[in-house]
Amino acid sequence: MVKQKTNIVSKMLFGIAFFLKWVWLLTLFLLGLLGYALIPFEVFEYGFYFAEIDLIETLFFVFFVVFFYHYIKRCRQVDAPIVTKVITPWVHQACVLLLVIAVFVVNKQYFHFNWERYARLPLVDLLSYLLMAVTFLYSYYRINTLARTKYQTSEINREGVAE
Repeated sequence: MVKQKTNIVSKMLFGIAFFLKWVWLLTLFLLGLLGYALIPFEVFEYGFYFAEIDLIETLFFVFFVVFFYHYIKRCRQVDAPIVTKVITPWVHQACVLLLVIAVFVVNKQYFHFNWERYARLPLVDLLSYLLMAVTFLYSYYRINTLARTKYQTSEINREGVAE
């Protein structure tokens, strides 16, 4: 009787943990998408004209297109759940976004950091685009590690038989 109660409780706790994990991942996914939905408003500050795009933003958009081409090509080769393939870059971007927000809040609270003074510096734009690019490259690396663990060769013993 005690084992059955423990089994029911453990199943309930597993279900709750599973639900909370997916709610957290969905929240991060939506936050990552929101971060990228706001990029056009950052790039086109004064109007939607191509003359407004500077070199840093052009290079980022080229990187973005090339990255997603290679990412989709790699995802087709990997035998992983489609949800993992879709949410991986956006969850990583959301984690970095939360980290950056936390750093800015701490700087504002304890060091009286004035964001308005530094917001329009080109170096800030360059660093933000580089941070996004590095995060996307990390997502590509994670998909590659998923591919390597899935398709590892089996070990061969002394007799030449695969195990």
